[in-house]
Amino acid sequence: MKKKVTAAILAGICIGISFVATINKTEQVLTDNIIRLHVRANSDSPEDQQLKLKVRDRILKESNVLLEEAKDQMEVYNILGRNLDYLTECARDEIRKRGYSYSAEVTLGKSEFPTKAYGDICLPAGTYEALVVNIGSGKGHNWWCVVFPPMCFAEGTVSEEGDRLLKENLNDSTYDMISQDKPKIKFKAYELWQKLTK
Repeated sequence: MKKKVTAAILAGICIGISFVATINKTEQVLTDNIIRLHVRANSDSPEDQQLKLKVRDRILKESNVLLEEAKDQMEVYNILGRNLDYLTECARDEIRKRGYSYSAEVTLGKSEFPTKAYGDICLPAGTYEALVVNIGSGKGHNWWCVVFPPMCFAEGTVSEEGDRLLKENLNDSTYDMISQDKPKIKFKAYELWQKLTK
């Protein structure tokens, strides 16, 4: 009986290690191939949250034009990096148009993201390259998405073009991992494991 319990514990540990290794590999492939979008509102007031969405729409519109011909993460990163001042001015212009005097800053760099689902695609929590839009104090509720491949066109769905580029930029096993049935449960379990091991 003792041997069976020991064998079961060892099997469980092996499965756990394999699971963590698979998620780690998936996360690394994703961080090397996508760029996230993070929009931070000034506050949680209804007005500031509405403003956040207007600024988001403007940034998505402008970045979609800038990235129309981009095919991979490095190209996207370079284009966004060259246009940060322009995107910052677009955000500020949108804020002024809506009658607010908040400052805005658009930056590009590493940022922490929780596990998020976009239609049938689910991305694990982790550190990703991200275009970050900070409105005013930036202390309000956030809006998260993916700027490349373009996955922010419709709430809760992934565009056909976004899905095509995602498949092109990821290996088959990574794409399968983020799009198969119930990936969010696995990624949430991994997120919990990360918190516990920290």
